[in-house]
Amino acid sequence: MITSRNPSPCGSCWREWVAENVGIGPDIEVELDPKAVREGKDPQLEKAVEVVMEALKKNPPPKHTRPAFPKYRPGAIARM
Repeated sequence: MITSRNPSPCGSCWREWVAENVGIGPDIEVELDPKAVREGKDPQLEKAVEVVMEALKKNPPPKHTRPAFPKYRPGAIARM
């Protein structure tokens, strides 16, 4: 992935070179323990789930309620 701060297509028009194979640094670094990986565990995924669950505790999604069923006129036929 190549990232650039300038909108120029050449990447160097404003004297800001973009290096290839650099990528974007992680927000949270997680060490990969070789023993845990061999046992089938995924420390990065486990940390990601932990972070998301903490965020959900701090900011839970809204509770939605089902709206009341519409009241149609007596004798009216619902058209599809």
